[in-house]
Amino acid sequence: VAMSNSFVIKGNICQSQNPMKLDLHESAFLICVDGVSKGLFDALPAKYEGLPLYDYGDALVFPGMVDLHVHAPQYAFRGMCMDLELMDWLNRYTFPEEEKYENLEYAEKAYGMFVEALKKGATTRACIFATRHRYATELLMRLMEESGLVSYVGKVNMDREASDALTEKSADISAYTTFGWINAVKDKYGTDTTLDDANDNENNMNDATDGTDDANGNGDGVVGEIGEDVGRGMEDAGRDVEEAM
Repeated sequence: VAMSNSFVIKGNICQSQNPMKLDLHESAFLICVDGVSKGLFDALPAKYEGLPLYDYGDALVFPGMVDLHVHAPQYAFRGMCMDLELMDWLNRYTFPEEEKYENLEYAEKAYGMFVEALKKGATTRACIFATRHRYATELLMRLMEESGLVSYVGKVNMDREASDALTEKSADISAYTTFGWINAVKDKYGTDTTLDDANDNENNMNDATDGTDDANGNGDGVVGEIGEDVGRGMEDAGRDVEEAM
């Protein structure tokens, strides 16, 4: 269900007070105003009666899950041959699949399937690894932004322990591609939620149902298997980005 940034959710709302205790509030009201949770109420306060109301009846409403490490291109072969040693698994499945993301038509189809699956699950925020391909990474960021989910998308850099097609030929090429990517996306995506708002959200249990509690900010990051030269280039890139902010 598409929602505005201000709404009321009614249902059996479950939240955790601590790692050992869950609270269930039957037929309760969760209030969100301008993307910020205003709290959980047994009765709807009069001042919020004008907000759109989504009544989920007896359904269980709970905070969205946060996935801190997921590889979008690995969705295509999820669950396959997990008994293999890591490098065998990478060489047999991961690297051949990631090589395909040079082709943007393939990347859009595969990433589209990943994003659609994510939308239908319980995860509403995710830290997502893409591939080393700049334009496919930008495509994934766009798809995640359009999804309504909040995410942090990272481009991969690799100059060792990878297939020939994925191994970047030099630190200069790796840095050049990464700088190009950062410059292309740094002003495209963000969030309207301030740090204070984020703290309020965390305190008030805000991620019920589909994660529409704030703007859909898709950040950028740089990850991967890299040598010292590429690592130094990424450090320089990081410093330049910090200085520009």
